Amino acid sequence: MNEAAEKLVNRITCLAAEKKAVDTVVLEIGKVSLIADYFVITGGNNRIQVQAIADHITETLKKEGYPLLHKEGYAEG
Repeated sequence: MNEAAEKLVNRITCLAAEKKAVDTVVLEIGKVSLIADYFVITGGNNRIQVQAIADHITETLKKEGYPLLHKEGYAEG
């Protein structure tokens, strides 16, 4: 397991929890996919909360040196 990737996954789950994310699941997909080592899937109680979670994760990680490469589904929450 890649230690840097694991650290980033833990950071993302903590940031999601700070915004009261629900049902967070981490999928390790590195053995079956070339595009990522992990998927972090989480939810919220409504579209506004989901967007706040996404914004919080994106903004915080950008400040920490992890710029966002791609985002989908933001408008739909």
